[in-house]
Amino acid sequence: TMADLAAALALPAVLVARSGLGTINHVLLSLAALRARGVRVAGVVLNGVGAEDEDSRWIRDDNARTVEELGAVPVLARVPFLGAGAGYARLDAALAPLDLRALLRGADLGPEGRP
Repeated sequence: TMADLAAALALPAVLVARSGLGTINHVLLSLAALRARGVRVAGVVLNGVGAEDEDSRWIRDDNARTVEELGAVPVLARVPFLGAGAGYARLDAALAPLDLRALLRGADLGPEGRP
């Protein structure tokens, strides 16, 4: 599995999860599985799965907050649903805050994936 590969390579993992119903459960179970294998977790990227509207924004915000709190891991980015033909500009903007060098180094991360 990818978890076994990450453990064998001693690389920190970045967990990517859809942002919607079931996100919190999915992320917490995945974090537990990774940590049980001794894999350091750098953080979580939440990936949008459909058109976003303001009515459901609070759910996405709450999911991110709860994942950080209960999972003891940072949400590194929230990637919006791009749709067909949206191009890469929105993806670039969503991933801009990520410090990929720090993630690859992994040395700055503690046992729970926090700096």
